[in-house]
Amino acid sequence: MPVFLKKISTSWLGYLVAFVALSGFYMSLAATLPLNSDSVSAVLEAQDILHGNVLLHGWDLSTEPYYVTEILPYVVLAGLAGWHLSFYYLVPAMLMAGMVLLAFRLCRVMAPRGHGFFWLWWQPLRPLVFR
Repeated sequence: MPVFLKKISTSWLGYLVAFVALSGFYMSLAATLPLNSDSVSAVLEAQDILHGNVLLHGWDLSTEPYYVTEILPYVVLAGLAGWHLSFYYLVPAMLMAGMVLLAFRLCRVMAPRGHGFFWLWWQPLRPLVFR
């Protein structure tokens, strides 16, 4: 196996382990809170989409559509694994872990070589400190 493929596979393995660990952590945090109507309505909407009502006819929805950010992950997970109560906590935890890892990756990619994360946090503050 070439060296660059080893480096890429090691990097992605690290992101996968971090994703699983962060998802578990966020799920344990979310499990301390009771369910509310927002999370339950997203799951019911996803269930209705799986049963063929893709445009959610007959639903009174908010003015903000949450198809991509809320409902679509529930649809995908329920379509693959069926329904389970843990999805109320698992889907938001996975979305949060994905956002954190995406921000981490963007910081690593955008920072100049050898500067790390401090450089990205310091650059917006520099004009405020040195006037």
